[in-house]
Amino acid sequence: MKEEYLHLIWKQKRLPFHQMKLTNGQEFILKSSGSHNLESGPDFFDGEVIIDSIHWRGNIEIHVKSSDWNLHKHQYDNAYDNVVLHVVFEHDIEIVVNGRELPTLELKGFLQKEHLDNYLKRSPYGSTFLCAQILPELDAIYLESMKERAIYNRLDRKIKLLNPNLDTGSDFGQILYCLLAQAFGMKVNSIPFQELSNRIPLKILKRENEENYFTLICGTSGFLEQTVTDQKHVHNWYFLKNKYDLNSMGIHVWKKKGLRPKGFPEVRLFQFSEVVKNFDFNTIFTTMDVPEMIDYFKNILTITSKISSVHVDPGKIEISNTTKESIISNSFVPFLWWFGTMKNDEEMKEKAIHILLHLQPEKNTITTKWIKMGVKIKKAFDSQALLEIYNDFCSRKKCLSCVVGDKIING
Repeated sequence: MKEEYLHLIWKQKRLPFHQMKLTNGQEFILKSSGSHNLESGPDFFDGEVIIDSIHWRGNIEIHVKSSDWNLHKHQYDNAYDNVVLHVVFEHDIEIVVNGRELPTLELKGFLQKEHLDNYLKRSPYGSTFLCAQILPELDAIYLESMKERAIYNRLDRKIKLLNPNLDTGSDFGQILYCLLAQAFGMKVNSIPFQELSNRIPLKILKRENEENYFTLICGTSGFLEQTVTDQKHVHNWYFLKNKYDLNSMGIHVWKKKGLRPKGFPEVRLFQFSEVVKNFDFNTIFTTMDVPEMIDYFKNILTITSKISSVHVDPGKIEISNTTKESIISNSFVPFLWWFGTMKNDEEMKEKAIHILLHLQPEKNTITTKWIKMGVKIKKAFDSQALLEIYNDFCSRKKCLSCVVGDKIING
């Protein structure tokens, strides 16, 4: 049995939940299977389950055997403290978390043999791309049409994720600040950076002297004492913390697994604080043409300050051109899309699209999969669109909702 197969059937809900009980005999109702986490941490975030009429909301972890929990050292990782359900193929031992027996669902005896056999015969590209063998023979116009649709969906989704408590009619700066923070987190630390931008809003930073920006941002992140060499930053943080009634985040929410040192959270936090210093968050850039706008954004993302009293290698603070373009694609572009949507300005939305057509494509494990299938990725427009197609259609097996899948299946 492979854990990735268990992830697949959990996402697709290919299980007779109405016939199943937990290993201790308790009744349960699955309200939400959660969102699949492809990074470090629990396998599914924000799941919901009702156990003996009590509603639980939290993370869900999946293993082949219950004992894999200990084998993978989850008992020593605070990121797993909020797991509300342990889903296993075979239940071989009880797992206890914080003095409480972890609710466990055993799948053995409930899997469809035919489906498992078909899975084991999947294409060399993995089960995600069901069109892998046919796509190279299909007219490129269908994938291009799907890419355009996916870009619109991606940008609409990003602006819907903005904090609903924001005054979206006037608080332009905070909106751009939140998008910029998420972009600095990249995929691995996007959620912690989003939480950071909510905990320490832009209006608080702008009340303070610029030398306090890093103290406030790093202090709120929970990294301050591990990052600074001069204790004056720590003393200043406690003063500012009390002044604005701030609370530090738990350091365990930040991820380093799979990152190069230049992408570590403490480096990104320093870079982010420097960029916030450089940028007045004025929306004057919306009047520029696309090439001028890109130069303006890259200038904002250029770090000029010298490091002092901080445990960050000076050779790692410069933001590479590749990272700059990724940040632009994931912050300024969604902002322009939101700005154009709010003002009913189609020209502004077109600028957002044209920026993506000027930037180089992002490179990651997902774009590599597309390239292996023969798909050409020339610009950020292509990589962003293909990421969205993969995440929203391919991995969810929504082939009939995809232009390519519909053409293949229905002709």
